[in-house]
Amino acid sequence: MRRIVVTGAAGFIGSHLCEALVAAGEQVIGVDSCITGRLGNLATIADHPRFRLIQKKVTHTRRALRDADAIIHLAAHVGPPHVVQYAHAVIRDHLADALVISDAVKHSDARLLVASSSEVYGGAIPPHVETDALMIGPTDAARSAYAASKVAVEHLMLRNHPERATVMRFFNVAGPRQRAEGGCVLPLWVAGALHAGHHRGTFLLHDAEHQRAFADVADVVRCIVALLDCEGSVGEVVNVGQPEPIRMGALAEMVADSVEAATGHRPEIRHAQRGTGSNGSAFMPIRYPDVTKLRALIGFVPPNRMRASVDAVVAEQCGQTMRPAEVA
Repeated sequence: MRRIVVTGAAGFIGSHLCEALVAAGEQVIGVDSCITGRLGNLATIADHPRFRLIQKKVTHTRRALRDADAIIHLAAHVGPPHVVQYAHAVIRDHLADALVISDAVKHSDARLLVASSSEVYGGAIPPHVETDALMIGPTDAARSAYAASKVAVEHLMLRNHPERATVMRFFNVAGPRQRAEGGCVLPLWVAGALHAGHHRGTFLLHDAEHQRAFADVADVVRCIVALLDCEGSVGEVVNVGQPEPIRMGALAEMVADSVEAATGHRPEIRHAQRGTGSNGSAFMPIRYPDVTKLRALIGFVPPNRMRASVDAVVAEQCGQTMRPAEVA
């Protein structure tokens, strides 16, 4: 049984990962300030004897980090609106957390997995390969702060800890517990579609021809757990995502279908063009990963099960009870 620290434990991906690790027999120490993470996300394991939550910032948990057998660093600022509004804090906090973790593992043998983002590819032409030159955008665009901070963290971890670190570049992830308030597309659209369907209103859709590739959170968690035990991933950057993009217009129709099936009311979709963000950064028309390395390392890539992810988010927002993960 390993002692595994998960930062961002009460967040979207982090809470699902903590459940999976506890179910696998690991001792899990979750770290989360719960500023954006939700304690309710950890309800299924909150009282489990092999789980403990430290409700503090990463920078205040040095002892737990030093004593870990493995650290999975997911804590981050998330959501475009938040990133644009608090660009300075994004850079400050991402680097501060990474520096504390890097220092904590200097004198240990702890395995280290670090979350990065497909945002680092910026305007590069897909499919995005780990060896691509990165195009993070102009420095006067607030949204670029997120990608810039992630690139800096990648450099820090791989330069300081090449013998233990793996960088995971996450592409779009979907599923229950993702916050609409953070500007994440699927929960935001589901909330809008449910409101429009209930009030016989319209659901505004931007950029119907844009494309993104979504992986279900359960499949992403499976990838993280597999990479943790994969010696071949040490010192590597690995794309983690589902490689088949979907048009945003098709996703909106899928959301409308799911809302209609759940409520009996179908929202009307009205199209609009977003163009350029108010922060000066262009919205990239298409983004999806090359997962050749991921498949070679762990023998698995997330399948395309977008409709199941949509249905799960609709069910969650409708207040239907989702069956919790079984924890031994």
